[in-house]
Amino acid sequence: MFSHDGTMINAQVVGEGPDLLFLNGMRSTLSCWKRQIRLLSQEFRCISYDHRGVGESGKPEKIYTAKDHHADIQAVLDHFEVNQVALVGHSMGGMRALDFTIANQHKVNGMVLINSGAHINMSLKLMMRTTLQAIEAKDQGLLDAMNEIGLAITFGEKSLSELEPRFGDFVRSSFAGVTLDSAKNLYRGMFADGQDFRDKLAEIEVPTMVIAGDEDLQFPAKHSEHIYNLIPNSSYKLLTDCGHFALSEKPKELNQMLITFLSTLVD
Repeated sequence: MFSHDGTMINAQVVGEGPDLLFLNGMRSTLSCWKRQIRLLSQEFRCISYDHRGVGESGKPEKIYTAKDHHADIQAVLDHFEVNQVALVGHSMGGMRALDFTIANQHKVNGMVLINSGAHINMSLKLMMRTTLQAIEAKDQGLLDAMNEIGLAITFGEKSLSELEPRFGDFVRSSFAGVTLDSAKNLYRGMFADGQDFRDKLAEIEVPTMVIAGDEDLQFPAKHSEHIYNLIPNSSYKLLTDCGHFALSEKPKELNQMLITFLSTLVD
């Protein structure tokens, strides 16, 4: 399928039932949801896609703005003839879910925000800024260092310990599905947008579940708590011994939370 500006969007559908749309983090492909879709596709039609700049989707030579991501979501929904959908977003995908929901509450019947926030906190912004500078300067040494630091703040302590023996390979594959140019356009778009939804959270009427990891250093749990405190019809769950990537660090616990919440939307 193609988005509003002709960018090709790679998407997949698994299962039948009420529609779920999964929104990936900044550098993640649709495969990041495999542990969730394996379960949820038994009861729902699970739609996932590579957002522009990653995986098999197009990587146009332009800054990828919030408006582009918003239009891509709508293009996917239109392609699969979806009128009502529950959004499940991880990290920056959670912010895209917020953006879309605030503008389209009549289309969204539920929302799940995992390891996410309503704005980019300063520590994460500084990390991303330095990574962008390394990409623009083509400084491979600095980029390798930023990738390694990025992974160090992505996973909880237990996950990092298990990952350590193959840490080098993992660092080298961290840009899988992303070119340096598309990464540059993703980061530039984020800085150009400067999105901050904190003053709009109280307007959201959609049932929402907010899930945090107690060891998440990218979007610390306090940011999820803030969202929970401001969205009226929301619930909050904290995963223990979990960093920023609950999708793979705590799949069983996360999946149970998802199935319990999403089932209430169709009762």
